[in-house]
Amino acid sequence: MRQGRSNSHFYAYTHHVLSGSFESECRFCGRALDLYNISIISIRSRGWECGAFSRGGWSGAYRVENIRKCSGITGNYYQYYGNLDEFYKNNPPKGKSGLLIRIFFHALSIRNTFRTRFLSPSVDGSETRYPPAALLQSQRRVMSAKGLPGGPSRSQFPTSNILKLMFPKPNGPFRHRGMTNLVHEIGGGKSSTLNKSRDDRCLIHRRVKIIACHCLLFLMPTVEPSQLLTYREQNAENRGRRSISPLARTSSRTVADRATGSHKRKVKLPVEVLAEKRVCRPRRMNCNCPVTQPGPTLASTCGGNAFMLFMGLLEVFIRSQCDLEDPCGRPVSRAIPDREYDFIVVGGGTAGSVVASRLSEVPHWRVLLIEAGGNEPTGTQVPSMFLNFLGSSIDWQYKTEPEDQACLNEQDRRCSWPRGKVIGGTSVMNGMMYMRGAKKDYDDWASLGNSGWSYQDVLPYFLKSEDNLQAGIMDPGYHGVGGLLTVTQFPYHPPLSHAILQGGLELGYPVRDLNGVGHTGFAIAQTTSRNGSRLSTSRAFLRPAKDRPNLHILLNTTATRVLINSTNKEAYGVEVIRNNGQIESFIAKNEVIVSGGAVNSPQLLLLSGIGPEADLRQLGIPVVHNLDGVGRNLHNHVAFFLNFFINDTSTTPLNWATAMEYLLFRDGLMSSTGLSEVTGFVNSRFANAKEDFPDIQFFFAGFLANCARTGQVGERADDGGSNGTGPPPQRMITIIPALLHPKSRGLIKLKTSNPLDYPLIYARYLTEPEDADRLVEGIKIAIQLAETPSLQKYGMRLDRTPVMGCENIAFGCDAYWQCAVRRATGPENHQAGSCRMGPTGDAGAVVDPELRVHGIDRLRVMDASIMPKVTSGNTNAPAIMIAEKGSDMTKNRWIGQTAWKKW
Repeated sequence: MRQGRSNSHFYAYTHHVLSGSFESECRFCGRALDLYNISIISIRSRGWECGAFSRGGWSGAYRVENIRKCSGITGNYYQYYGNLDEFYKNNPPKGKSGLLIRIFFHALSIRNTFRTRFLSPSVDGSETRYPPAALLQSQRRVMSAKGLPGGPSRSQFPTSNILKLMFPKPNGPFRHRGMTNLVHEIGGGKSSTLNKSRDDRCLIHRRVKIIACHCLLFLMPTVEPSQLLTYREQNAENRGRRSISPLARTSSRTVADRATGSHKRKVKLPVEVLAEKRVCRPRRMNCNCPVTQPGPTLASTCGGNAFMLFMGLLEVFIRSQCDLEDPCGRPVSRAIPDREYDFIVVGGGTAGSVVASRLSEVPHWRVLLIEAGGNEPTGTQVPSMFLNFLGSSIDWQYKTEPEDQACLNEQDRRCSWPRGKVIGGTSVMNGMMYMRGAKKDYDDWASLGNSGWSYQDVLPYFLKSEDNLQAGIMDPGYHGVGGLLTVTQFPYHPPLSHAILQGGLELGYPVRDLNGVGHTGFAIAQTTSRNGSRLSTSRAFLRPAKDRPNLHILLNTTATRVLINSTNKEAYGVEVIRNNGQIESFIAKNEVIVSGGAVNSPQLLLLSGIGPEADLRQLGIPVVHNLDGVGRNLHNHVAFFLNFFINDTSTTPLNWATAMEYLLFRDGLMSSTGLSEVTGFVNSRFANAKEDFPDIQFFFAGFLANCARTGQVGERADDGGSNGTGPPPQRMITIIPALLHPKSRGLIKLKTSNPLDYPLIYARYLTEPEDADRLVEGIKIAIQLAETPSLQKYGMRLDRTPVMGCENIAFGCDAYWQCAVRRATGPENHQAGSCRMGPTGDAGAVVDPELRVHGIDRLRVMDASIMPKVTSGNTNAPAIMIAEKGSDMTKNRWIGQTAWKKW
């Protein structure tokens, strides 16, 4: 059951806007049901038939009897998806609630007029797939019958014309359901006195237009909210005509509803309407700017020439999408930067993009952002391609030094550490999962002497950045609306995702909001995505700020050291090297902020003479300040990949059908990360279940539409062995237990004094025996999950191929798994702790609770490296929170007041 922009959401929303509130019979639940991808078994088991509006704070669901009572409609919606005209004829809507059904199905019929929904492959093969050409021809026939020209081309049906289709002139194609008739029906018919009141009629017109606007947002997912004009902009274009801006200024309006006899009825407008302040008119996006850095191609990330034909053509189509390419919205490197700024931010990654955006909110502060990489390749915007760019030119491609206890099967026993070398950093190439961690993570930070970092202290900064499109179905009080970072689930969920959730329930773990009241359980995770595409911190925070005259950005520029006055130990600037080898220096009047991440931040401090004195002297680096903690306390989540077969043939999920579904509608397999959207937090026997502090996180992999050679439906996912004549292999999915609270610690050291040389990374995974013991327990729980009835329906069975080097140990015993986790180690991409936060007097601390480097004035570190202990889960959201909180601390020092407000 898909949560997101569904037609059931639109029904609940229209009901709220027109009636002022939900009917008293309405019941609330924690699921939003989608009429298009409905799981009838799951719905019937819970008794719900219709879904909830999940954008901006409303969550409601109706039982069948309540739908019938409110609307006068009988029957079940999903039975009539294929024939709306018959449904409408057999179930004439009645009254005001019936009008909502008319609007809803009218909008639905419009969507069906020019939308082609290609079915996604199912694991049991029960869904039928038709060639795109046949669907397009069928669609043209439908449109011809409705008197509309041509086929379903978006150029023939631009978004700006959809309102004309919904509310046409009296002689238009849908005149029997035109806007005038809707207003008459709201007022009780043509004889209603409502029609004599211009004010009332205008208000109704506006309210219906708001409905139409959100209809577009749900039914036309290729329209981004950023493409819609604000009320203020619309009012300016009205040139004196009656303004609709009061809807954006107040949460209630007193109207004379003569049709109901109430002359002083308060009509509540939804929070999301007030927050968005948008009308449905597309903003003109300028796509005539040149692409400054194309980046690695999709064909190259899939393996080169064998993928060139299909993946190359797919890339052309993806780059032709204005909202994905966005050539004029991308940050542009400053050709001739100034020599002096108020603040210099080093590293435009996950945290640095946020810091630069927030500091430049102060108009008289001049901010310089320095980033070693270039702009985001367009292909990174596609969620299903999230693994493609690992190992590419936008990846630092770090390798650890040879390990003694882990990665033993890797070449030279060196683990891979992907890190983003691109504006937006690793948020451009991660799995987009929005996971804050457990409350105890932050309370533990505070207990170490870091005042101001308890969960209650950091929660406002999670809320500040967040624009949660599903806040109404999440735990109340834990999510924000209106921030720059859109948080929502992907539009598409593979069928097996729900089976995994059910399997978690059968193990005794709840399905819940993992960023809310509790952190133990399973969920289809929310992600940092918008409209079916990735939302990196560069896209969320920097692009809206790129035209600020006080924000300058330098791309493809590497910081070589922080300039520090050795007399008063005060940072005053940064030295950089450009791609052409030119060395330059920039002055910071106020502060230098380092946001390079868990690898680059300690590296830059060491190059600047801040770190263990003996190590610096050995490399001939002048010691500015002896700080032993720099580069120490390095740790990461470590995992193991368990493969399982299911009863399905292994065909490539990516093909022309799924590609066209994404290109046209931002839906389908390419709009998600497959099973990687699912996660679970469980307790091993080492964890205390009463603490709500699980020690194992489950990730999943499978049904990922990321690479294809031909694009044909049914293309074999293997390499075509036996000349393609043999039977295709069975489909495989993966369960990945990850250790959340590792005790093993590593370190980062400089290899040379050359700032362009990579540092030495000693991960030292599994050097503490308890880490391996906990991970083995996680493997056992993963196998139990696969054996639950819900997953056994798919025939899940463990791949018993022994791990290389463990063949002589009995498969499945503890000794075997101990061997396996050390040989086939799977490091996660959650490195942290190498510039640990701690109070004055903490010998291992690098920064204080204000994120100021100990012993150096005007120098801070803001990224995941400051974590004393890595959080319980993905680190993207905590890194953004650290940047938000650190930015406010900086503002508080330099302007004397915090920019924080009660969100």
